[in-house]
Amino acid sequence: MATASVLPHNDEAERAVLGAILLDSTVLEEIPLTTMDFYLERHQAIFEACRELAADGAPVDIRTLQAKLEHRGEFERIGGLAYLASLDLDLPDIRRVGAYAGIVRERAVRRRLLQAAERLDRRARTGQADATAIAAIAARELEELQDPATDEQGPSGGRLLRQLIEDTQARHEQRAATGKAVLGLQTGVPRLDGLLSGLNRGLYLLAGPPGMGKTTFALQTALHVAREAPVVYASFENSASNLLLKAVCGHGGINARDVRRGFVNPRTVAAAGGELAPLLGRLDILDGDGRLTVGHLRGRARRLLAAQGARRCLVVIDYLQLWAKTSRELRDLSDVRAKVDTLGGELIALSKQLDSPVLALSSQSRAGGAYGRGGGEAALDSMKESGDLEYSADAALFLTESKERRPAPPAVALDLTVRKNRNGPTGMIELVFLPDRGLLREEAPAS
Repeated sequence: MATASVLPHNDEAERAVLGAILLDSTVLEEIPLTTMDFYLERHQAIFEACRELAADGAPVDIRTLQAKLEHRGEFERIGGLAYLASLDLDLPDIRRVGAYAGIVRERAVRRRLLQAAERLDRRARTGQADATAIAAIAARELEELQDPATDEQGPSGGRLLRQLIEDTQARHEQRAATGKAVLGLQTGVPRLDGLLSGLNRGLYLLAGPPGMGKTTFALQTALHVAREAPVVYASFENSASNLLLKAVCGHGGINARDVRRGFVNPRTVAAAGGELAPLLGRLDILDGDGRLTVGHLRGRARRLLAAQGARRCLVVIDYLQLWAKTSRELRDLSDVRAKVDTLGGELIALSKQLDSPVLALSSQSRAGGAYGRGGGEAALDSMKESGDLEYSADAALFLTESKERRPAPPAVALDLTVRKNRNGPTGMIELVFLPDRGLLREEAPAS
C-alpha cells in the first residue's frame, strides 16, 4: 500500500520553502511546518538545521547552515554547497512562501493518510480488534490530520481519553495474543524489565562510581533495544569508534585491550562485527561535544524513526554532567547544578515529544557515592551536581559493587538497584561485570 510506491510530495515546493528561509529566516515563524512535513531526507535535515540556528539566535544563511550540517556529518549527504546555493533559484516569489508551505503541508497530510490507511488495513485483517475499536482509531487519526496545530498545542482532554482507551485496547489485545505481559523497550535484563515494565516514555537515570560498568550497561541495553527499535546514543566520554570496539568485543567475547595491542586476528573481529551488523544499522552513535543540543538529538531521532518506520526509540546520554559542563547552550549558567537541572528538564521534554525513553548516565559525588566503602552507595542524593533531577526523573538506577559476593577476578559482582520507580516497585538485581570482555550478565537467583 503506502510503501509500494513513492509517496505524495512536491520537491519544488519544499525547495521553495527552504530557499525562502535562507533569504529571510523570519518566515520560520510564519509557516506551520514540522521537520517531518518534508518528504526528502535532505530537506528534513536542512529544515531542522535552520530551526536550530534560529532557536540559538544565530543568523540563518548558507555559511552558518553549512557549518551546522558539517558538524552533524550531513553536509555532503544533502548535496553540499552546490545544493544549498541552488535552493533560492526555485523561489518564484518570497511573498508566496505561505502558499508553498501549504503545498508541503498538504502533501504531508496525504502521506499520513496513506500510512494511516495501511495501519488500519493491517489491524482489520488480523481480526484481533472489533470493528468499533478500528473505527475509533480511524476517527482519531482523521481528526488529528485535519488539525495542523495538534502537534504544537497538544491533545485535548477528550482526545487524551480516547488515546488512553485505544492504548488499553491495544495492550489488552497484545496480552491476549502473546500470553505475556506487555512491556516497553526491553533492556535484556529480565528481572529489571519486570520491575520497570521495560523502558517506557520518561527519563531514566543510571548512576554509579567510576569503573562500575555504566557505559557497558548502557551499550548492552542499546544493542538489545535495537532488536526492536532504533537507538540514538550520544557519547561525551568515549569516542564513537571506541564504543563500536566495545560493542563488537562484548558480542564476540574478545578482550578489547588485546585488540588494541594487535594480539587478535582481524578475522575474529570481522566475524563478531558481521554478526552484530544488523543491530548496528539501527544504532546512531554521536560523538558528543559542547555544540550538541537537545534540538539536534530530537531531529536526529525523528529522522531515524521516519527512516525505519518506527514509532518509538531509545535515546542514551553518556553522560549527563559532562554534557552539562561543556554545553554552549548552557554557558550563561555559572552553576553546574543549574546546568544539570536545566538539561535534565529538556531531556524530560524530549522524552514526551518522542514518546520514547531517555536513559541518562550520571556520575556520583565522592562523599555520597562512598567510593571507598564497597564500591558506592545506591542513594538518591549521591548523584553528582544533579540538583533535584533525581526526584523529577521517572526512575533512578544505581550500579554498585556487591558487599557480599566475591567472584573470581577479573569478574566483579555488582548490584543493580532500582532506588526509584515512578510506575512500579523498586528492587535489586545481581549482576556480574566482566571488564576484560566488556560484558554484564545477570546472575541467576539463589535457589
